[in-house]
Amino acid sequence: MTAPLGLTEWLGSYIASGDPNELPPVAIESVRHLTLDCIGCMLAGTSEPSAKIVTSSVVAWGGNPVAAVIGAGVRTSPVAAALANGTAAHALDLDDSHHPGFLHPSAPLFPALLATAEACNASGLDVIAGYLYGLDVIAGIGNAINPHHYLLGWHATSTIGTLAAAAGAAKVRRLPAEAVSRALGIAASNTGGVRRNFGSMTKPLHAGLAASAGVLAAELAAGSLSSGDEVLEGKGGWLDLNSAGRAWTEAAVREPLDHGFGLALQGLAIKRFAACGVTHPPIEAMLELRNQNGLRPEHVSRIRLVVNPLVPGIANHHRPRTGLEAKFSLEYCLAVAILDGAAGLAQFTDTHVEDVAVRAMVERVEIEIDPEVGMAHHMSWGCRLSVDLVAGGSLTTEVDLAKGKWLGVRLSEGEVVAKFLDSARSAGVNELVARETAARVLQLERISDLRRVTEALLLT
Repeated sequence: MTAPLGLTEWLGSYIASGDPNELPPVAIESVRHLTLDCIGCMLAGTSEPSAKIVTSSVVAWGGNPVAAVIGAGVRTSPVAAALANGTAAHALDLDDSHHPGFLHPSAPLFPALLATAEACNASGLDVIAGYLYGLDVIAGIGNAINPHHYLLGWHATSTIGTLAAAAGAAKVRRLPAEAVSRALGIAASNTGGVRRNFGSMTKPLHAGLAASAGVLAAELAAGSLSSGDEVLEGKGGWLDLNSAGRAWTEAAVREPLDHGFGLALQGLAIKRFAACGVTHPPIEAMLELRNQNGLRPEHVSRIRLVVNPLVPGIANHHRPRTGLEAKFSLEYCLAVAILDGAAGLAQFTDTHVEDVAVRAMVERVEIEIDPEVGMAHHMSWGCRLSVDLVAGGSLTTEVDLAKGKWLGVRLSEGEVVAKFLDSARSAGVNELVARETAARVLQLERISDLRRVTEALLLT
């Protein structure tokens, strides 16, 4: 009688056995949108200091000119390209989010897939398969250990994201089951990233480190580097250490994974606003009051926001000093939403943070805690917002699900394309090139050579 496979071995078998030619059409469509959004985030992020610093180092290292460093006009080694592109993808906090992963999935995952695909001459369909199985790793592991793992202080974009990047890169390489398991084992010794770095340039670096570690793990596994047995599930293994001893089960990882990608896709959210995901329901609530009631800054006496206790622990910069910190400030996000009617790239600059009117509005915001708020849908970060008026009375609204989050309120393809074009425009990409890129990515499964996408986006 054959013994049942342990979790690390089972995941390797599960990932390797998935047929790229039998992916669900709805899953393929989702990956097209995620890919386009992530490329836009990479382009927009190239001008950020964090991305510039990392890219400068990557260019100085040199390397076999195989994989594109988006926006840098060069190609380098796949590991180095993934580091630079992953950092750029997360630099503006404009990239997608995922529950139950409690992370940004595409910033660590897609740059790893792209660099690996260019190195291996893999197809767009291979990238889609790698994306989906990477997302499945996020969904399964996140389902088993979150929110506890995240609340311990780990940045899951880096920790779980490294495992996902390794799984996805191994799938792009079409590695056999045993090699995929080894890639996961190798990656498990290269995860990290603490939330204490939120609001600094090291936060986007987390995504770059995860992407590069995933590429490296798959490459070394392909070269027969060994890893230990039961690296994920064993005593003292990755899950044990990263849950700090809290109970978890293998079933919680395995049961959602059925080659249908249901939990992986259900938890996805493409961002509308250039700030931390927990700020999106409050921003949407303020924009709703502003647009539906003609509410303007001069009408506002006080702003009262009620959120779940977890939210202030994530958006923990109450008086931000920089554009990066402002992305993690509920008070600031509400202030720019009422003042500017927007929360885009222009709102999260160091200069805008210093604006006198913004600072004054921040002081009018009060945050209240209610454990029952935001829990109608698992970790949807919903809120209740009240604005007291100078003339007397108040306006109140609640937002359970911000648009862009969860399966029922996804951004349309047109909205995803519009966001991409705006991001590309901010990076100085020619409008025609941007539109041609969008058209190609929206047919990703038909692309035989990923260089058709990256060539025009190298820039200089």
